[in-house]
Amino acid sequence: MFIKNSLKENRDKLQHAFSSYIYDISAIALLLLPLTLTNSLCVLLGQGFAHANYATISDLLIQLSHTLINFYPLALCVLTSYYLSHKTSINSGAFIVYAIILFYSLSHANNLYSPVFYLPNNTILALASPILTLIYCKKVTLRDLVPHSLDFPLAISLHVARFSCFAILVLGLSTLSKYIFNLSVENFGEYRLNPLTWSGGLLYQTILGLLGSIGINGHNFLLPIKQMLYQATEHNLADAHAGIVPVNIVSQGFYDAFLSMGGSGNSICLLFCILLFSQNRNHTMLALAALPMVVFNINEVLLFGLPIIFNPLLIIPFIFVPLISFGIAYFAISIGLVNPIITTIDWMTPPLLSGYIAMGNSIDGSLLQLFIITIGIYI
Repeated sequence: MFIKNSLKENRDKLQHAFSSYIYDISAIALLLLPLTLTNSLCVLLGQGFAHANYATISDLLIQLSHTLINFYPLALCVLTSYYLSHKTSINSGAFIVYAIILFYSLSHANNLYSPVFYLPNNTILALASPILTLIYCKKVTLRDLVPHSLDFPLAISLHVARFSCFAILVLGLSTLSKYIFNLSVENFGEYRLNPLTWSGGLLYQTILGLLGSIGINGHNFLLPIKQMLYQATEHNLADAHAGIVPVNIVSQGFYDAFLSMGGSGNSICLLFCILLFSQNRNHTMLALAALPMVVFNINEVLLFGLPIIFNPLLIIPFIFVPLISFGIAYFAISIGLVNPIITTIDWMTPPLLSGYIAMGNSIDGSLLQLFIITIGIYI
């Protein structure tokens, strides 16, 4: 009886901790939802004006999108710092300053800056910096400074001492992070990922899912591989049209048509799942708000609104639905059930239409997408 009660108590504690964890990441993600939503709208409208031959307006919207997306990691660091300091009753002003200094130092040590705006662009460091700052502030209390108090000279001296210790800690962490980063590059730099093969494609898609689940745009993070994939696809299609080689099963169009429907993680499956089965009114309203953009494969509203990022329950299908979709599409093409992808498509082309175009205006592509979406909804 005692063991049973103890297990129940531990289970209740874990459930409470997990609920608190989900609430915290939801609160932080929702604070940044206007930024991500505005970025998505800028991308969508920018593409629309570009197709309508309004190049000036399109360029302005795309530039605004780049500004917002580059500012996102810093905003995430600031809001996370504010949230953690407010929750733990630590001086918010000092906490945010400490966290930003750590964030910039770690980013500078590893050259993790956006090339245009010179802002730190690593989401993991944006979250790690406030957490490390929280650990420090719990060990070394930050008291509020009262200028007219009798002990103000002593208090300011203590603050200087605390900040000096933190600066030394920042220097050490920056040096350590640089060493770890260089060691990782040396150990794994010899491995070459080939997303055009079965095993390489599954690994590539897994990495994209893992990065997306922690708020990192995997296509930007793996840009050299994506560029290689696009160039290899273009060369293969040119040779195939000349009758030199057969069309590859896996290509850039393969990923865009079957593994990014509704955005990363085949998010259109999650959207329909919410609309069809969810009894949570907030989730339903969020899905309805996300619908116009998910149709064009922009899923930031779901990614940061539910949220999917850092949410173990949703990370599992977020990663595995595209992997299973990969297997289904690969098998269907390899046995000749449907034709291979014979052209590249714009990544914003809506699902069903993208499959139709990618397979040379064949309804088979749309039907295969519809089957994959149905399987994804059940998963």
